[in-house]
Amino acid sequence: MWTNFAKSGDPNKPEDARQFTNATWAEYDLDFQSFLQFTYQGALPGSQFQARRMQLWSDLLPTSSKRFQGIPWIAQLSFDVHWN
Repeated sequence: MWTNFAKSGDPNKPEDARQFTNATWAEYDLDFQSFLQFTYQGALPGSQFQARRMQLWSDLLPTSSKRFQGIPWIAQLSFDVHWN
């Protein structure tokens, strides 16, 4: 798949050179967020990779960024290094 992607821009082509014949690497889009997990049993398709865990960052980052509004970015970096 990796070399197919490098050669053709599509990890699914050419089909005769695919290592994992049981899975097709779907094109990524923001709605479905498809991915392939490579295991010893083959390539397993999935979607919304660890969505519950990633939601933590969506919830926390807007909250923590409000703390630094109006502070120059250099001061913000210094604050992060010394207080976190």
